[in-house]
Amino acid sequence: MPARDDSVIRGSLITCVIFLVLSLVLNFLLWRWGDTSATEAADAKTRLQTVNATVQKQTDQLAYLKAMIGVGEVTEAEFEQLAQSAADDADLQKIAADYATAMSYFAPDVDQSRKNLLALPEYLVGVIRERVEQYNNMSQMRQEDLARAQADVKNARDAQALAQEQQAQAQTELQNKIEEFEKNRQEMKVANAKLQDLVSNQATTFRSQSDESSKKIAQLQAKNQELLATVDEQRQRINTLQNSEFEVVQGEVTYTRPGDRLVLINLGSADALRPGVTFGVFDSEQTKVTEAPPKATIEVVAIRRDHLAEARIVSDPKVTEPIIPGDVIYSPFWSPGREVRIALAGLIDINGDGRDDTSLVRGMIESAGAEVAAVVNPVEGQAATGELDGGIRFLVVGERPEVSEGGDPEQNQQIQQGLAEMGKTIDEARQLGITIIPAYKLLNFLARMNDSLTVPLGGAARGADFPPLPAADGRRVPSNISGLYERTPPGVTDRAGG
Repeated sequence: MPARDDSVIRGSLITCVIFLVLSLVLNFLLWRWGDTSATEAADAKTRLQTVNATVQKQTDQLAYLKAMIGVGEVTEAEFEQLAQSAADDADLQKIAADYATAMSYFAPDVDQSRKNLLALPEYLVGVIRERVEQYNNMSQMRQEDLARAQADVKNARDAQALAQEQQAQAQTELQNKIEEFEKNRQEMKVANAKLQDLVSNQATTFRSQSDESSKKIAQLQAKNQELLATVDEQRQRINTLQNSEFEVVQGEVTYTRPGDRLVLINLGSADALRPGVTFGVFDSEQTKVTEAPPKATIEVVAIRRDHLAEARIVSDPKVTEPIIPGDVIYSPFWSPGREVRIALAGLIDINGDGRDDTSLVRGMIESAGAEVAAVVNPVEGQAATGELDGGIRFLVVGERPEVSEGGDPEQNQQIQQGLAEMGKTIDEARQLGITIIPAYKLLNFLARMNDSLTVPLGGAARGADFPPLPAADGRRVPSNISGLYERTPPGVTDRAGG
C-alpha cells in the first residue's frame, strides 16, 4: 500500500508540473500577442494624430486666407493665431507680406474688423472722392481769401494816408514838447546843483558820525569778546573742577581692626563731614571709582577730629577682599564743605520696564544724603519742580525717546518737542557750569548701595547687623582723647594717622 500511494503522489506532481509549464507557455504567447497589438494600435494612433494635425493646419490656413479677403468675422487675436499656421509655408508668407502692405493703405482709425482685401478698393475710392471734394473746397476758399486780401489792401492804403497826416501833426507836437523839455531840464540842472551841495554836506556829516560809531562798536565788540572769553574760561574751569571732583576719590580708610564693624577715615569736621553720610570703599589701586563696584559700604557715625571720623560697615566685604588701611572711599552724594544738590531730567528707568522711576530715584538719592533740587523736563503726567542754578552739582539726564519711522505723526511731534526742550535744558546747564552725567552712571552707584544701608528692627531684625563685640586684645581704636592720656601697648603700632 505505501508503494502504491507514492506512485499516485508522483503522478499527481508530474501532472501539476506539466500543467504549470503549459500555463507559463500560454501566458507568454498571450503577452506577446498583447504587446504586438498595443504597438500596432500606438502606431495607428500616431498616424491618425499626424493626419488630424495636417487637416487642422490646412483648415487654419484656409480660414487665414478667408480672413484676408474678408469672408467671415475673425477677431484680431484669432487672426494672429491663424497666422501661426502659415509660419512654415513660403507661399503663404509672401501672401501675408502683400496683405500687410495692402492693409497699410487703410487709415489708422479704421477698425481692424473692416480691414480686408475686398473692402480695400471701396475704401480707396472713398478716400479719392473725399480728397477731390477737399480740393474743390480749398479752391473756393482760396478765391474768397483773394477777395478779402484785395479789400484789406485798399483799407491799408486808406489807413496809411490817414497815418501820414497824423504823423505830421505828431511831429509838430513833438517839437513843442522838446522845446518845453529843454527849458525844464535847465531848471532841473540848477535844482540838482543845489541838491548835490546839500547831499555832499550831509554825507560828510554822516561819514564823521559813522566813523565815530564804528570805533565805539569795535571797542564794545572787543570788550564783549574779552568778557565772553573770560566767561568761557571760567565755565571750563568750573566744569573741570566739578568733573574731576566727580571722578576722584574723596578720602581713605586709615584704621581697621579684624572682626570689628568700625573703621576710621581721614575726613572730619574740617571737611564739613556729618554723621549719616555713606561712602563706598574701593581698593587703593582703583582708578575709576564711579564705574567700579565697591568692596563694601560704610556709614559715618561720629566725627572725631578735623580729619578723623568713625564709620560703621553697613555692607560687608568679601572674605577675599577685606577692608584694609589705604582703601579709598567715594560718594557722589557728598562734597567737602557743601551739600550736594542734584537735578533730574527726562525718563529715568531703573528696572527696564519702560516706565518712569524718577520718584523712586529721588528717594534713593535723598536717602544717600544728597538733595534733589529740581526735576526738569519730566515725562508726561508729571509736573516739573525747581529750576537750574549754579549751586546744582549734577544734571542727571535720563533716556531720550526716539522718533519712530512710520509712527503716529502727532506722537512723533511730541517726541521732537520733548527732545528740543531737553537740548535747551542741557545748554542751560552747560552755561551754568553744571556737570552733566547720564542716568545709568548714577544708577550704577545707587544699585550698589543696597538695602544693607538700613538696619531693620523688630521681627525683621538681622543677626548680621548685631555681631558680638570682639574680645579685648590690647589694641584700641584711635579717638579724639588728648595725647597725654593715650597709651600704646608695647609692640603695637598705632595706624590711625590722625
